[in-house]
Parts: sequence; C-alpha cells; structure tokens
Amino acid sequence: MYDESIKYSLQDLPNMLDIDIKQNMLSSRYNNLWPEVIGQFKHSIDKQNPIHSYIHRNMNMARLSKHVNETPTHSTIEPEPVDDYLHDWHIGNGNVTIPMGNESLYGIQVLNGYTDSSRSSLRQYEPYYEPTGRVSDFAFLNTSAPIGLRFSSGTVETCNLIYKEQIADNDLSCINFLVDIGPGSNITLEEFISPKINGCKLIKITYLVRQGSKLELIRKNGSADNTLTAVDSKFICFPDSDVIVQTEGKGSHYAQEFFDFDIYRCSKVMLDGRYNLTNQYNNHVGVLVNHLENDSISDIDVKSVVDGKSNSSFIGNIYVDKSATGTDAKLFNKNLLLSNEATAISEPQLDINTKEIACSHGCTVSNINRDQLYLLQARGLDYQKAKGILKECFLNQ
Repeated sequence: MYDESIKYSLQDLPNMLDIDIKQNMLSSRYNNLWPEVIGQFKHSIDKQNPIHSYIHRNMNMARLSKHVNETPTHSTIEPEPVDDYLHDWHIGNGNVTIPMGNESLYGIQVLNGYTDSSRSSLRQYEPYYEPTGRVSDFAFLNTSAPIGLRFSSGTVETCNLIYKEQIADNDLSCINFLVDIGPGSNITLEEFISPKINGCKLIKITYLVRQGSKLELIRKNGSADNTLTAVDSKFICFPDSDVIVQTEGKGSHYAQEFFDFDIYRCSKVMLDGRYNLTNQYNNHVGVLVNHLENDSISDIDVKSVVDGKSNSSFIGNIYVDKSATGTDAKLFNKNLLLSNEATAISEPQLDINTKEIACSHGCTVSNINRDQLYLLQARGLDYQKAKGILKECFLNQ
C-alpha cells in the first residue's frame, strides 16, 4: 500500500501485473505453486488483452474497459460495514472467512495460498487451470491469493457463500476460488455475488464435481447503479456426476456471467438463468457446454426480460466431441423486450463432431404481447401491473 494512489483501467492492467504494485500470482511467493500455468496465463494476456477477445464482441466491453480503478492509500482504505451474514462463508480477494460458530468443520477443508502447507495442498490443482482469453484470466493472475473449499468424499452439506470484500476501496477486486467436491458427495451451494460499490470485481470460480457426486448451485447476482461485475464459472463434471445451476440477476452498470462446462461420461448438467433488467443496466451471459465423453446430458435455458434502456446479450455453444456418442443436449435463449429502447442480442451455436446424438438449440427476441396486455387491462388491471404479470409468466413458464 502506498501514500499515493495509482489510477488504471483494464486496458492498462497487462503492463502492471509484474511490477510489484501489489501481491498477485506473479509475486515471488507463488513462484513454485503453479509455475507452468501461471506462465501460460501471463503469455496469453501479453499476446492479447482479454477485453478485446472476440467472444466479448456483443458484451459492451467499453463500460468495463474504461472504468478507472484506484489503488488504496493509508488514508482511503476503510473496513466494510459489519453485516448480518454471520453464519455464511465470506469469500474475498485471497481470503475465506469461516461462518461464526463453525470453526470446527467436519468434511470441509479451507484452501489458501498464504502458508507453505496450504500451498502444498493447492499444488495438485494446476492441471485444472488454463487461459480462456476471457476477462476472468485477470482474476486468476491479479488475485492476492488463490483460495477454495474441499469437501471430503461422501459429504452432504449446504453452504451459503457471500462473495464480498472485507475492505471498502475503489481498486479492482479479483477472486480466484476453487470448489472441490469429493466423490459421492451431495453439496448445495447458495451463492450471493455482492456488487462492489463504485468499483469493479472479477471472479473466477472452478468447480470440480467428482465421480458420483451432485452439486446444486443457487446463485443470486447483486445489482447496483455504479458497480461492474464479471463472474466466470468453470465446471469439470467427472463421470456419473450431476450438476444443477439456478442463477438470477437484475443487471447493473455492467454485469457479465460465463458458464463453462466440461462434461464427461454419463454426467448431467442443467442450467436455468433468469434475468430481469431495467433502467440502463447491462447484463451479458455466455454458456459453453463441452460434451467430451459418451452418454452425457445438458439442458440450458436462459431467459431475459429487458426494459428501459437496458442491454442484454447471450452467446451459447454446444460442442460434442467425436467420442461423445449418446449425447442429449439442449440450448435455448429467450428474450422479452418491454421497451422500444431496450436491446437484446442472442447467438446460440452447435459444433457437432459425431453421429448418434440428439442436439437442439434456438433463440427468440420478442416484444410484449399486446393482445394479452389488453386482456389483462380489460379485467381492471392497470398497465404496470398487467405488464408485471406478463413478465413473471415469461420468466417462470
């Protein structure tokens, strides 16, 4: 921490990662943690700044890339207010806070990079990381420490996770979080992505759902006028695993959410995404589904209501490897525009490399049904209430 702050954007960040402004994965502490993959991430970012990646082409990256971050000084840093989440896990930049009263946890191990022993536990996870070319690559390299939770085999547990900083500042916040679910476990994670007020937050989460285990992930994305958040979730679905994801959000000044699934033999993935945008909010969703072995199932259903001057985009891709016979994959995106100034872009894709599969995909961008709206108003409902009913029906059908 310095006496004078440094202002920078994501455009500037590649040139700042290794000049020791603050601790990150290029600091000497992590030289021997994941040397090969850290080098790969640095090379990828040096070759092309992720904000210019083609996959972001419809995601209004100007809002994210032009935001000015400011490193804290002794006089500007403040602790975040104490909140009511005393029984939840707090996940921050390089820090995991255990729920109060649960210091002795059976079947759950906290992973972090601050001590030699904990770095030794993390070393085995290097093969599960690789550069994506997305903005989450910054989260991997610029975090102050990698962190995670490991669930023992056969664990049955429900955990509430709050992704929130412990200090209030205007600097870029980067989180690299790992969840390792042991074989035969049944884990429910209820996540809340707390937006960083007046700031930018990049989160990279890797879920290892091991053989015969089940993960149910329920995520709520926080919303605010002056926040920018990008969350990138990687799921490695080992054989015979089951993953159910429910995510919802209302957008913000800038919100981006990526889901990237590697699906192996006889595994199942279901994703339901529901987004309700108003004002001038942005929300951008990417879903990448990779069927890598036989007899796997995926069902992706993402819906967005877009009102006011808000902007929504969706890009989805199903990849089926030549060895992935018996794949059953569905990918659908639907958008409802409630304003003439709202915009939605949808781009679903298929990449099929074998036969004996069942794959389907589709998208819609439509306006509100005027006949249905008139019918509800004829029954005594005012315009706003009638529109609200049609919106809820669209999201929940």
